[in-house]
Amino acid sequence: NDKLTPVISRQIDDLKLTIFNRWGTIVFETDNLEVEWDGTDINSKKPLSDGVYFYVADYQIITLTGNQPDKTSGYIYIFKDASKNSN
Repeated sequence: NDKLTPVISRQIDDLKLTIFNRWGTIVFETDNLEVEWDGTDINSKKPLSDGVYFYVADYQIITLTGNQPDKTSGYIYIFKDASKNSN
């Protein structure tokens, strides 16, 4: 996929998504529920190199009894299409 777009299976509110590189530096951060991250660094605006990135998503689950905080985390793998660079 060209963009990271999370699949949201519940009623979610107040999302905060943070993506880190292997040294713990934040490379992307958003509170937009309609995330469309294209793999660029939030500071330099340049594409990130191939590798493994760690994410943490803090959010609220909307329930009938009120919002409940929840969190998930995991890894994102960036692989560039080498065939686009070949002649």
